Amino acid sequence: MNMEQNTDQPEDELNPQIDMPQLPEKKSNKRKYGFIILGLLLLSYAFLSWTGLFRLNFYIGAYSIENAIVTSQLDSNEQPLENRSETTFAPTDRINTAVYTSGSDGIVGMRWYYEDGLIFEHFSRTNNNYTLTYLSGSVDSPLPNGEYRVEVLVDRNSAPKKTVRFTVTGNNVTVVPRYPIPAGHIDIENSLATEVPFVFDEIWLINGEEWHINEVKIVFLKDAELFVVVVDSELSLSDFSADELDDKVRPVAQYAIDNGFWDQARAIKINGQTYALDEPLAITLINSEKLGSGYRARFDIDELRGTP
Repeated sequence: MNMEQNTDQPEDELNPQIDMPQLPEKKSNKRKYGFIILGLLLLSYAFLSWTGLFRLNFYIGAYSIENAIVTSQLDSNEQPLENRSETTFAPTDRINTAVYTSGSDGIVGMRWYYEDGLIFEHFSRTNNNYTLTYLSGSVDSPLPNGEYRVEVLVDRNSAPKKTVRFTVTGNNVTVVPRYPIPAGHIDIENSLATEVPFVFDEIWLINGEEWHINEVKIVFLKDAELFVVVVDSELSLSDFSADELDDKVRPVAQYAIDNGFWDQARAIKINGQTYALDEPLAITLINSEKLGSGYRARFDIDELRGTP
């Protein structure tokens, strides 16, 4: 049986279009996970900012040179007393260059020059945005007069970030007789004052007890000249009161007088001049194994000599 299509009907009626409900498009899992990660990052940022950790991480590896100060005056923490550089030094000064940085701690180099010649260079990591090097003269080995400079760098191949310049001038100190510092001797006091040491690394036997003498020297203060004996002591200084330490080292002071060390110091000519050294005689106790602490006892010269 043949069937015929009724072509008289409209085409739309023959092929009806069924309106199906539109289903929402399925969102990508990647997009969903992206929102989650973004939220976690924002929460992490808020937490790290609140705790300060974000700032620390941000500065890792980033630092810059802020200031360089050349000075002979430092406080007990080895920091410059003033926020400015000195321009002139004596041949016996300790000349310090202090460098301040910002950001994280990093490597800072200092190159020291006399005239156009390199004296030495030193590269080290800053500690709390600070580092220090120094050049030291002494009465026995004064610095030469002339022009100096220190260049501050962040690496060996870069141009200097800061340059400080200064002059050393004055009469070089002459000591007669000369007392050259023996090879291998270590000055355990490392004082910033001008000094003339003349006894090194001796052992004094006093009342059956050995005292290890690091140096006997003349120390020049701003308003006085002192006779000083430096003792390398194994004593735990914190275990004694000041009076107890004075009593313990008094025999050392008496020994220095009785055995002519004080008279020897008074005979030394420094730039053609001798010194009375009638200020209190000083005995300095330092434990070389525990540097950074010490004790200085002072004794009346007339009392030690038995002079009324």
